[in-house]
Amino acid sequence: MDPWRAHALAWQRETAADRDHGHTASLLLHWLTGGWSDLETLDQARTVLDDPSDPRRKRLVKVIHELAIGTITWEAYARRTKKALIPRARAPLPVTETDATAIPLRSARRVFRDELAASGLSLSAPDTVGMWEVFQRFAHMPVAAPRGYVIRNDMCLTEWTASPDTTAEEGFAWSLVRQFSISDLQGNYERMEQLQLLLTYGPEAIATGTHHASFWSEDDLDNWARKVERTEAFALTTKASPRSATITHERV
Repeated sequence: MDPWRAHALAWQRETAADRDHGHTASLLLHWLTGGWSDLETLDQARTVLDDPSDPRRKRLVKVIHELAIGTITWEAYARRTKKALIPRARAPLPVTETDATAIPLRSARRVFRDELAASGLSLSAPDTVGMWEVFQRFAHMPVAAPRGYVIRNDMCLTEWTASPDTTAEEGFAWSLVRQFSISDLQGNYERMEQLQLLLTYGPEAIATGTHHASFWSEDDLDNWARKVERTEAFALTTKASPRSATITHERV
């Protein structure tokens, strides 16, 4: 596994373990290292963090403090952390010919909805098994980044959690996510985007162990799907009728 993908998986696992802080910690690390995960850069990062007099450490600590007390917006954070604290010249990424069948990233949500409609499915009358099958098919479709950018990482996540705006006793949600990590042509991390299908269920579908189960696809979508389908949570979900279904596509 290449270091960039290993770094992305580490971020995903930390976020799953600590939803409140894992994602923020990963964003701060990206600011410090510029997204590089080689040993040389990580050693430089340790040197910066261990030196209270280093101006880069002071900038990092200042932003962490502002995040903690709520005096900085995420828009302001994005502007201030655009340039890595540890700069490094990058060789341009090789320009590959775009797959003629690739879906433009901006159209991914529409294409997914069209795939559902082509299978006789709709958000107003959701069907668990049918939507799962369509999501798997959609996950294999190539997607192209906007001009001037590349998709460095494309993986899927399935997760069972308490339904939005409810307690765990009132219902749960099944989230199906396709996540795109995007870089510019010099390899600089730009952003992450997630397309999510969220199905919600009532308490009749709840069982011990269902909540907060999650599975990342990593490199093998078919093996990931088989693992998901072997879980108790999947069996319970496919026997229940969804209360609602929504599709979103947003930056995270």
